[in-house]
Parts: sequence; structure tokens; C-alpha cells
Amino acid sequence: MAARPAAAPRPLPFLKGVRVNRCKQRKDSHVAEPARAMITGQEMEPRAASASPAAEMCAEVLVGSEAYAVLRADWQRLKVLQSTSTVFQSPDFLSIWAKHFAAGALDRTLRTIVVRAGGRAVAIWPLQVTTRGMIRVASAAGRPFSQYDGMMLDPGCNQAEAVAKAQAALVSGERPDLLRFSQLRADNPLFVHLLSRFEPVESEGAPRAEIGPDGFEAYMKRLKPKLVREQRRRMRMLEADGEVGFAVSDDAETASDWLAKAIDMKRAWLTATGKVSTAYVDERTNTLFRDLARQLGDATGQVRLVVAHLTVGGEPIAYEVGLVEAGKFFLYMSSYSDRFARHGAGNVLAQLVIEWCAGHGIQVYDMMSPRSQHKSDWKTSEVEVHEYAVPLSRRGEFYLGFVVRRLRPGLKRAFYALPKPVRSRIAKAALRI
Repeated sequence: MAARPAAAPRPLPFLKGVRVNRCKQRKDSHVAEPARAMITGQEMEPRAASASPAAEMCAEVLVGSEAYAVLRADWQRLKVLQSTSTVFQSPDFLSIWAKHFAAGALDRTLRTIVVRAGGRAVAIWPLQVTTRGMIRVASAAGRPFSQYDGMMLDPGCNQAEAVAKAQAALVSGERPDLLRFSQLRADNPLFVHLLSRFEPVESEGAPRAEIGPDGFEAYMKRLKPKLVREQRRRMRMLEADGEVGFAVSDDAETASDWLAKAIDMKRAWLTATGKVSTAYVDERTNTLFRDLARQLGDATGQVRLVVAHLTVGGEPIAYEVGLVEAGKFFLYMSSYSDRFARHGAGNVLAQLVIEWCAGHGIQVYDMMSPRSQHKSDWKTSEVEVHEYAVPLSRRGEFYLGFVVRRLRPGLKRAFYALPKPVRSRIAKAALRI
């Protein structure tokens, strides 16, 4: 683990007076050495379906990716209880992510904070604590691939106290200079009970289509009539070029094959438009994508990676790549052929995927942030998504003021001010997918 800064971070004002009761690791615990509790204290005896709101709470911090397997049963229970949970906080996803983004010595940067009440886990918070120069930063595990940050929390416990205990354990045990969260949903307990009182760095929205119990046809009737007419026109244009086909991968081999083609198509589009993203300039994203397809591509797991494609005359012209969990489809990546852009191939595929979701018991088609005109056509609601950087020391204040608020936005503006051909050449050289 990297050396900690000499200067102790200042406590958050709302944490003053919060006492961290430290959970004692049980003698029969199966936590392996890399995931041992760093903080010890009160004995734990978990039982009961949901912890009593009045039960005394304690916190522990587990180190390393083995915590994802050790806590899996508690984690899955909390995911069932918390209706706003997302696939990016699942132990299945994080275990695969860690193999690529926290391999080797980086495994020691992973922290999982567990809050227990009456011995039972009521909160799980997956984090990564890294040192950037002289700045110690606590951020969500799963970045930069993950699209949502957050905490798992039992709705039956005293949520405000649980979040405060988790935060106090992080601050006192890890001494970060900065808390950094890039994609925090407004319906996540971490936002509701902690970060909502701070000013976000940026705010966006995550559109979603909630299909509803009445099925796909009823959902389509809730959309604008103009969109429905436009979809018919788009389909006729595609059919004029050949037979239109649609399919969704149902095994790991097919998912892997189609994913590779979807990535090729995405790379071509990013290069042509001169666009880049943090995830797509990292080679580890490429290997993680392929590992997710191999491990989650079959149709039998709790978390599944699916690839849908649209074809015309047997030629693939558009793809959607999503992660499915607990009746929700998280649209991670879409790509389409420039040759069929004017045909609205992306919109045609979106409708077909939503219809497929409805037929497979998936009620939410989450298009995630940022907003776009394409997404607004299909949305029935959206969730606000915020970026936060909360300083806990003078170093953290410097990082927020200079790097987060000035340097990074300035570099982004400078890049997109370049002529498109120049951006395209830079994108071609920088992309690693």
C-alpha cells in the first residue's frame, strides 16, 4: 500500500462526533490474508432478514479483491433489498474488473467498507484508494469502466447512521485527501445521505425506458406518435436495402465474436468523429470487455453480458452491448455503420432490444448518462447523475481547484477546439479498444 500523506485529512463537518465502532473479525472467518479486516472491535453474529434500526452499528474495512467473494452472500442479499442497485456494484462484475484494473500490487489499493448492525451487514461500499503524486484519492471501485458509483445499503436500517459510520471508517482508517465519484446516481444512498449536501463538479442525467407490467405494446403507446411513425419509415428504408435481421447472443462464444465486431465498429466511429473517452484509451478496457464476454456471455448467470445486432442482407450494421442483472438492462456501448446512419439504424436496434427485454422479463432498459436526443426518444424517466470531488485536506483542495475544476476542463475544451481531422488522428493514436 502506498505511503500515506504526512498531513492528516480534516474531518468532514457532519462527521464530528460520529464514533466508529470497529467490528471484530470472527475466529471462524474465511477472509483470506489479502482481504483481512483492517479495523477490529465488536463481535459479529449475523442473523435476521433485516437488521433492527436500533441495533448498534460497527464498521470494518477489507483490503483486496478477495473481499468480493467473501462478502458475496451479504452483497447479493443487499442487492435484492436495495431496488436502486446497479450491476456495477455487483461482486460478479467487480471480481472480473479487479483482474484487469487492480492486478498484482494494485490489489492492495482496493477497499471494501462493511457496516454491520446486530452482526449483520447493512452497508457495503466498494472503493479504491490510490495515490496520485502526493494526493491520496478514495474513489469507487470499477472505474473507469463502471458507469455508476455507489453504496449497497439495507433500506431497513438507520441509513443515515450507516453511511456516517462507513464514511468515518474511511476517513479515520485510510486518511484520503479527496473523495472522488464520477457517476453517482441521485437515488443511491451515498448521494441521499452524504454527498447531496455538496456542490457537484458536474451533473447529468441517465435516461431509462421503464417497460411496465402491461408489456411492450403498452410501452410503445406511451411514446410520441411521431417517433412511432419515424420508426416505420426507418424500417422501410432498411428493408429497401435487403432483409432486416435481429438477434441477441445467447452463449459466451457468440457474445465474444459479436463483441469484437462491435468494438471494431465503435473504434471506426470514434476515429471518424475525433472523440475519445477515459475508458477507451486504456488497453485494460479491451481485455476486460473480452473477459466479461467469456465469463458472463452465457444465459444462465445472475449477471449476463449480451450483444444484440441488427443486420441488413446478412451484414451487421449496428450493435448494442449491455449488462443484464435483476430485471435491468444496462446499455454499455452502441455502435453502428456510418453507411446506414441516415437510416436510423441505431434507433431501429434500440426498439428491437427494448422489445426483446420485455419478452425476457427485463423491465428497465437503462441508457445511462449522458443525455442525448436518441435516448430521449425512448425514455420514460431519468435519474440525475452527479460527479463529486470532496476535499478532506489542503492537498485535496488544491487537487479539486486546479486539476478537477481547471486543468481537466481546459484540456477537454482545447482538444475539442482542434479541427476534426486533427482530433481524428489523435483519437486513432490514443484509442486502445
